[in-house]
Amino acid sequence: MLVGDGINPYDAGEIWHLFDQRYDMHITKLDTKNFGRVDISKYTDIIMPATRGNALNKDAAEKLKTWVQNGGTLIGYKSAGKWLEKNEFMKMTFKSNETTATDISFEQRSNYNGAQYIGGAIFQTTLDRSHPIAFGYKNKNLPVFRNTTLFIEADKNSYNNPIKYTASPLLSGYISLPNLELLKNTVPFKKANLGRGNVLYFTDNTNFRAFWYGTNKLLMNAIFFGDHM
Repeated sequence: MLVGDGINPYDAGEIWHLFDQRYDMHITKLDTKNFGRVDISKYTDIIMPATRGNALNKDAAEKLKTWVQNGGTLIGYKSAGKWLEKNEFMKMTFKSNETTATDISFEQRSNYNGAQYIGGAIFQTTLDRSHPIAFGYKNKNLPVFRNTTLFIEADKNSYNNPIKYTASPLLSGYISLPNLELLKNTVPFKKANLGRGNVLYFTDNTNFRAFWYGTNKLLMNAIFFGDHM
């Protein structure tokens, strides 16, 4: 797992806690400052938590891409998706909130802008239980926690959308009406092939604060079944 400069320490810590404290599985932490000097050929999976700015420089990005092309599985979270798209690891179409403030005074500006964020709410998704990412789930619906405004358009081929938000997804919490419209029928998970390897991406932290147990299994399925997706 990547850690250090450019990586959100909270998200990285929550992933570490899942492996180390709950599953008793040791996880190697690769500092982004030393990434260029590390032999990554011995790893089968690398996790990139949410990023801040440019987590890896151009040379490091090319090194990571070569590793994936040679058969590795890269798993990205949250803002790492923009980095993956920018560096051509996978193609995604992000939808954005183009709402324009109307009849909003200067005094109301802060509240208006704050209302466009998703601070943390629960949404309903549907699962394709035949897909490896959904291995072990018994129900066709999976409530997920999200606190980002990253909305990915579903693939035109339905079998590439194993997890998908419903047409009426809000279960609990707050989301602005424009964001709710953007969220409907989008996907929180994306998978792409790159050479002989795979790139998997989640729009939100499936291990949030070590209490949202229902989606922990998604990461483990990505680790163990990534080659079969």
